[in-house]
Amino acid sequence: MAIGLQELSAQPKMTLSRIPLENKLSEPAGMAFRPSQSNQLWVVNHGNDSITTLTNLGESNLEVSVETDAYAEHFMAKPTGIAFGYDDTFAVSNDSINELRGISFIKNPERNKNFVNNHFMGPTLFSATTYALAGQSKQYLDDWPQPGNGHDPDRDLTLSQGCPLTYWNSLVQQCHWPREGSHLDMLHESPLAMGIAHDKGNAYFLLDGCGSRDSNGQCLGNGHLMRYDFNRDHQEGNGFHGDGIVWRYPEIDFKRDKDIPSGMLVLDGWLYFSNTGMGKVQRIATTAGNIQIVVKSWSDQYDKGQVGTGVISWEDVKSVSMDGDEPEAISNWVKTHGDLAKITELGQAWIAPMEVLAEYSYVYDVPQETFISESWLDKPSGLASDGKSLFVADYNSGWIAAFDLKTAKLQWRHQSKLKSISGLAFNPNKPRELYISDRNTNSLYQLKWN
Repeated sequence: MAIGLQELSAQPKMTLSRIPLENKLSEPAGMAFRPSQSNQLWVVNHGNDSITTLTNLGESNLEVSVETDAYAEHFMAKPTGIAFGYDDTFAVSNDSINELRGISFIKNPERNKNFVNNHFMGPTLFSATTYALAGQSKQYLDDWPQPGNGHDPDRDLTLSQGCPLTYWNSLVQQCHWPREGSHLDMLHESPLAMGIAHDKGNAYFLLDGCGSRDSNGQCLGNGHLMRYDFNRDHQEGNGFHGDGIVWRYPEIDFKRDKDIPSGMLVLDGWLYFSNTGMGKVQRIATTAGNIQIVVKSWSDQYDKGQVGTGVISWEDVKSVSMDGDEPEAISNWVKTHGDLAKITELGQAWIAPMEVLAEYSYVYDVPQETFISESWLDKPSGLASDGKSLFVADYNSGWIAAFDLKTAKLQWRHQSKLKSISGLAFNPNKPRELYISDRNTNSLYQLKWN
C-alpha cells in the first residue's frame, strides 16, 4: 500500500541522540510509556529478565532503576514486549520455552526433566505499583518452593502446624511464606512469544512464534496471532488460571525471527503488528471473525471480560480435586468439554492446551491485509504511533520511517545507522519524539524531528 520515496514531501530535520544509562540495559527489547506517570518509560530486558524504568525522561532530573522479579526466570523470561492495560497493570510477552536459566532443582530433581524446557510459557500480568516487590526475601535454599508451598498459605499457620522455621517470623508470630514473585496472573499457551499489545480490560493480543508442536512437543515455527484474556487476576504470587480465555488465529500467519522483538499496537479497531520473519507490517480488524470454541469452560461460574481479583488458588475451588495444570486434569477437561470432532478435523493444526481454562477457541475469517511492504523493510521490529502516523523500525538496516495511518503513504524515513533496533516508543508528552532501543549495544536513543 505504501508509496516510494519519489513521492516524499520535504524530509524533516532529524536529531538522534544516545541516552547515557551506564549499563542499565541488557539486550533491551519492547518498551512502553506508563499511562499514569508522565514521562516514565518502561523497557524490558531480554538479556537478564528485568525491567529498566526511566522517570522524568528528557529532563535534567532523570531517574533510572532496574528491577528484577523474584521469580523472573519463569514470569519474566526473555521478555520481548510490554503493554500497559487496565488500572496501571501491564503484561509482557516471553520469548522462552521455560528454560529457567540459573535454576537446578535439588529437592525435586524430576522437575529438571519434567518442568525445565517444557514449553509451559505465555504472557504474564503485573501491577506497575507492585512489580518486583513481593517475594524478594526468597532465598534459593535448594530450589523453588514446591507445589502446595509455592503460594501464600494461611498466615495463621503455626510452627507446630507445619510452617518451616525458615519462614517463621518470631517478631509477629506469623508464617511468611515467599510468594512466587509479584505476578498477578499468567497463562501458558505460547512459548517463543515475540510481541504483545493491549486490547481491552485484561485482554491482550500476542504473537506466538512457536506454532504447532511435533510428537515430542517441540515448536514447529508456524506461528500465528493469539488473544489472551486473563479475566480476573489471582493476586500476587498465586496460581489460579481457570478463568483464562485463549483464542488462536491460525489464519493470521506469523514468522518469528530469533531474538528480534515484533512490535504491536491496537488503534481505531485495528491491530498492527510487525511480521518480522516475513518482512512486512500487517493489520487485522480486532472486532471481526468467526470464533469457534474448541474446548468450553470447565465451569459455568466464570464470566468473560472481567477485571479485578478472583479465585487465587485451585485449592479454593471445592468441585475439583487437582490443579488445572496437571496433565490428568487437562486431559479430562479436553475429553469432557472439548469438541472432539473439531479437534480431529484440525489435525496438525490442533495445539493442545497446557492448562484448564474458561475457554479455548480458534478464530477464523478475520479481515487482514498487508499494511506496509517496502524493499528496504527487511526485518521490521519496533512499532509506535501518535494516532496519525505509524512509525516502523527495521532491525537490520537501521531505517526508521513514518507512514500515514489512513493512506499507508510514506511520510519520512531516517537512517539511524543502528544495526539491531529492537523497540520503538512514541512519547505521548511530546509531539515529535521517539525512543529507540538497540539490542546489541544495550543502548537507548531519542529521535526528534521538526
